[in-house]
Amino acid sequence: MELPYTLPQDHCVFVILKEQDIGIWKEKLDWIAKNGGMAFLNTHPDYMNFDGKTGNFEEYPADRYIAFLDYVKNKYEGQYWHALPQEIARFWKASGFSSVI
Repeated sequence: MELPYTLPQDHCVFVILKEQDIGIWKEKLDWIAKNGGMAFLNTHPDYMNFDGKTGNFEEYPADRYIAFLDYVKNKYEGQYWHALPQEIARFWKASGFSSVI
């Protein structure tokens, strides 16, 4: 089963576009939630800087990812299913629609 990521990847947002906050993620997540969609975010810990130092040009502070997780938890608590891909695959298979694809 293939799951499309629906939020821009961290490398694109913080390294390529050089965004300094999680505004893009928040805006897109809010739009997805409003429209009943699935939010899927692909992050790369190798680009996250966990020690708080400046790091190199291909890193961003891990605090931004933490801030996004806090945003999701606080704004959407009780409204989402925080599932692993294998759980989504099991759910889809049990739905009976998996044979259609």
